[in-house]
Amino acid sequence: MLRTVRLGLAWWPSLIILTLSCVPPAAATTYLTRKEALQLFFPGATRVEARTTLLSPEQRKAVQARLGKRVRKRVITFYRGWQGDNLLGYATVLNEIGKHLPITFMVGIDPGGRVTEVVILAYRESQGGEVRQRRFLRQYRGKALQDHIRRGKDIVNITGATLSVQSVSYGVRKALVFWEVLYGTKAPLRR
Repeated sequence: MLRTVRLGLAWWPSLIILTLSCVPPAAATTYLTRKEALQLFFPGATRVEARTTLLSPEQRKAVQARLGKRVRKRVITFYRGWQGDNLLGYATVLNEIGKHLPITFMVGIDPGGRVTEVVILAYRESQGGEVRQRRFLRQYRGKALQDHIRRGKDIVNITGATLSVQSVSYGVRKALVFWEVLYGTKAPLRR
């Protein structure tokens, strides 16, 4: 025997709460620690040193001019890998917002200012995690500041991860600009 219950409009908030309680929270996955990433970037290093710099107002202006955007970051840490007296390269950790949450990644840069490696340390969004795949991240290797790093043109986009691709691409460019301002020589900018 079926029984029909007549409900007024008061039931819909309960339905919304029930529906939202079934939605999983955003995925927060840590793939590598900072220490593991540094070992990956500098495998033959006899030492890795961290150098934290408070950007001067002139340095911030230079970074903003090169990026064409306002940059809030005032403190930047670069790790330098050494094998004896030989500088192997630099690495820095950045956080860029994907759709809603930050993507934490490390960018490696050789002494000449070219990207050696990019790895995702932590990804927090529920979609777009394909940006952590090696085949995607390999596209950044060899890129320098004078190279284009544009989603859909120089960097192959990933369907469903457009904002994540854009964020990682911008972060790689930002790492190169920070490196240039702190360690490199001014290179001509191509847009």
